[in-house]
Amino acid sequence: PPPSPAAAMRAALGLTVVSGALLGARATLKTGGPPTIGAPQESSKPGRFLTNAEATRTFAWTATTRTAWEAMEITFPRSAGWANGCFWEVGCSAGRVMTQAVVADWVENELLGGPDPFREHGGEVPVPWPSQGGTGDQLGDGQYVAYSRRQVCFIVAKAVLGADTQGYANGLTRILGKTVWRCGSPAPSVPRPPEHQPSALSGDFGISLWNLLSACAADPSLEDGQQGPLLLAAKGKARLEVEAVREAAGRAKLEEAELAACRYDDGDAGPVTGAGFAEMPTDICTPPTSGAPGRDFMSGGVTRVHGQAIQDI
Repeated sequence: PPPSPAAAMRAALGLTVVSGALLGARATLKTGGPPTIGAPQESSKPGRFLTNAEATRTFAWTATTRTAWEAMEITFPRSAGWANGCFWEVGCSAGRVMTQAVVADWVENELLGGPDPFREHGGEVPVPWPSQGGTGDQLGDGQYVAYSRRQVCFIVAKAVLGADTQGYANGLTRILGKTVWRCGSPAPSVPRPPEHQPSALSGDFGISLWNLLSACAADPSLEDGQQGPLLLAAKGKARLEVEAVREAAGRAKLEEAELAACRYDDGDAGPVTGAGFAEMPTDICTPPTSGAPGRDFMSGGVTRVHGQAIQDI
């Protein structure tokens, strides 16, 4: 079946936009007034920016430098390589297809031309500002940040259309504007205009960003200016030294360890039974259905069983 916008969003980009655009950034000038110091925000109101960082700073956008069609031409010269997609939520059978024209119109008129998803922050982008230094990004150990899906789509669209953040050299805009000779084209046989130098926008990264924006345009949770669900980026606590991990492993006892397995989407889905396998509850091992994910050992949450692995290999 056709993918859902949420699935396409995960497949195209996951949280790369959040971590790349806002967390993997350089600040050249601290603007936006004094930082807001406080505890983690508790509200999960749609569109509410959330972080447990010690401070937050906001940054204004510069003007875009190209239209959506011009940006598409950088990634898909003469439309070569663009794939029209449809999503089950918006009715593939009804002919609602995410063509270049549909996506370009949505980006310019409904996303960037519609209600500002950062209006609660005066139209500026809030960025976590940890007190911990030398982290290489905008989160300290054990911290998180969340933006709404519409805010993430908005950030991507602004960067793809050439906008920057004033006083803050965000990572997404920097990488899209950097010439990278090894970045190819989705259609090498189609000549690239000489003014379009190879960059992340002209290669696979640009394709992923436009796939994301196609999913955004089709997402019913973003209709009429809605913010949609929150997307979360979290950073683990300080990394232990290798020797400390080895020492702990040497003391670990596995006498009571049990093995339970879940076949998620590869044939006879469900808990694996047989000699040597512990019983796995069926409510944490269910196959996916049309338009909805199932549950497996990576799902986590309150239904996790003791000792359940939550990190894939």
